Amino acid sequence: MKTYYYLNGRNEQQGPVPGESLPNYGVKSDTLVWTAGMAQWTPAGKVEELAGIIPPPPPIDHPEPSGPTAGELPPDNHLVWAILCTVLCCLPLGIAAIVYSARVETLWNQGKHAEARKAASTAETLCYVSLALFTLMFIIGFFIAMIGEY
Repeated sequence: MKTYYYLNGRNEQQGPVPGESLPNYGVKSDTLVWTAGMAQWTPAGKVEELAGIIPPPPPIDHPEPSGPTAGELPPDNHLVWAILCTVLCCLPLGIAAIVYSARVETLWNQGKHAEARKAASTAETLCYVSLALFTLMFIIGFFIAMIGEY
C-alpha cells in the first residue's frame, strides 16, 4: 500500500504515513489526503485504495421537526372550556385544565411547538373528563332523588 500525506485539523501537512495506518492518526473520510500520482488533495473517503480502511462518516440524524409549518397558528388553548369546567363541573380537574391552557401560548412563543400542542391536548382531555364526571354525578344524583321519593 502507498504512503499518504494528510492535513490535520489545523491544515498542517502530516506524513508520510502508510495507508493502512491513517485511521490511527485520526484520519476520517473527510480528511484531505495526498500521495504521489494524485493531482490534488482529496477526501480520504473518496480514494479507492482507502475505501476499506477509512470508516464511512456516521449517518446524519434528522430529528422530527416540531416547528410550525408556514402560516400555522398556535393550537387552541381551551381556556374558556377549562374555566367553565372549573365553575360548573369539577373544581380539581378544571384547575388542572386552566394550568395546562395557560401554558400553551408561552410554550408556543418559546418555540416549543410540540410541547404546546401536548399541553393543549391535555387541557382538552381534562375538560372532557370533568364534563363526563359531572354528567355521571348528575345521573347518579337524579336516580338517588327518584329512589328517595318512593
